[in-house]
Amino acid sequence: MSSPQCPGCQAPLETRRLDDGIDVDFCPSCYGVWYDVSDLAIDLPLDATRESGRLCPRDGAGLLEGKAAGTEVVADRCPTCGGVWLDAGEVQKLRQALGVDNLVGKGGAQSAPPPLPKKGTTGPHPAAASRPAREKAERASRRAEPRDSSSESNADETYCPTVAHQERVYQHFQTSWPKATFVLGEFPWRVQVGDEAKTRDFIHPPFLISQEVTKEDRTWSHGVYLEPSEVWSGFGLEGAPPEPRGTAPAQPNPHKEDWASVGLWGTVAVAAALGLFILFSASAKRRPVFSGSFAADPAAGAPAAGVPPSPDAAPNAVVTPEFDLAGARPASVRIRTVTNVENSWLFLRFALVNAETDTATHFEREISYYHGVDDGESWSEGSRSDTVYLSGVRPGRYYLLIDPEFDRGASYAVEVTWDQPRIFHLFLASALLLIPFGWVYARMRSFEVSRWAESDHPMTQVSDDEDDE
Repeated sequence: MSSPQCPGCQAPLETRRLDDGIDVDFCPSCYGVWYDVSDLAIDLPLDATRESGRLCPRDGAGLLEGKAAGTEVVADRCPTCGGVWLDAGEVQKLRQALGVDNLVGKGGAQSAPPPLPKKGTTGPHPAAASRPAREKAERASRRAEPRDSSSESNADETYCPTVAHQERVYQHFQTSWPKATFVLGEFPWRVQVGDEAKTRDFIHPPFLISQEVTKEDRTWSHGVYLEPSEVWSGFGLEGAPPEPRGTAPAQPNPHKEDWASVGLWGTVAVAAALGLFILFSASAKRRPVFSGSFAADPAAGAPAAGVPPSPDAAPNAVVTPEFDLAGARPASVRIRTVTNVENSWLFLRFALVNAETDTATHFEREISYYHGVDDGESWSEGSRSDTVYLSGVRPGRYYLLIDPEFDRGASYAVEVTWDQPRIFHLFLASALLLIPFGWVYARMRSFEVSRWAESDHPMTQVSDDEDDE
């Protein structure tokens, strides 16, 4: 047996059962509704009827259209079975015009088609007879406009309340005051424009608790977030669900598990790096292999006294005695320089030369120190000392070549230490090991920022100028 067709668009009608057990047919395409005469709770005579060109979904008879029960709402009626067809939106308009909560009800108001009105005779529907008095009362009740909840003080935004339920602590997400600004359709409760409630949402992903408070009652509800694939398969739909957009309040953070595993790995890696650093530090020699003091004299025309001359050496250039870097593996060399510069600078060109292979490592250092008093306050800038590390130096015999430049005379002392570990290497290794850790954390935080962006407690603040844009 084929399904009855919609009088409006000829799509197959679907049957839905209301809360009071009455079955009604509606069109999923144009959203019109068909009521059998036995289901109607009130009489619905039509005024000034004429043929509508539509067919009854029950018996195929031509429908007649007219204004229902003395209202301005146009309905269609079957002259044979007495059923009534209402287009989308007409149900609510008719209920509002007649001042009734429901058009249907058990037992019905009639079991046979009502007689068609005689030509030239119209009269108000009994339910509309008292309409003037009812409208007067409604106008009186609407004189005071509903309060504007947009300016309502939200204490939850300040105090961030929580709710404990089943050993979980739910964080406050949002408090709002929704209003009914438009009503369409039939509801198991009475609803009208201007109705308002206070709602509060608390989350513990994937769970959510909501509270709804009205003048009459207070209701709590508990829900759990479902993935789109679960909803899709639950309804037995074919294909794949559309890609989700945005972030739901109770949506689980997909990066939280990655954070837990990578966080553990990062902690172990840093601990291992610290252990290796302690091991190498404990076995490091830290042996001073050379120290000497030198003068940078503007009047000097030859190398410092006691230093072998070099035909290519510039005035004040220094060639140190050879020193031994003994060991079985490459290690770091620390070169520390201390000067007596005073409101001046000293520029040093260094070369660490392997006496056996004549290979050299060149590097330059500038040391400056200035100080004074301005407006009764003392100030200083720079430092009289400098330290540089050379990493991976192979064992062997070495000497230093030092060529200074300066703006006034100064003296300086150089100290060379072999196999000196650096704490910087520990920090560098830790930073490299924690790159995946930081990446996962950034993704997890970005998801949380998106979740809380529309809540009462956003993790980032947006200025009014950005909102205007």
